Amino acid sequence: MLISMRRIERHGDEIMTEKTCAACDCQLDANPIRVKVGGKTVEVCCEECATALNEAGASAAGVSED
Repeated sequence: MLISMRRIERHGDEIMTEKTCAACDCQLDANPIRVKVGGKTVEVCCEECATALNEAGASAAGVSED
């Protein structure tokens, strides 16, 4: 299962969350790309990561791209 991770950091009394790319774990900006993989929507940082997740999802499902 692929999901976007949220890192939680505590700085004093303030808790900060950081959303990361489901493919490469880079920090996401304000406009992530949403990709549906295995029935779940995940967020990625770029088209390259979106393509990689789509290909991985197709491989895992046994779908041929012929």
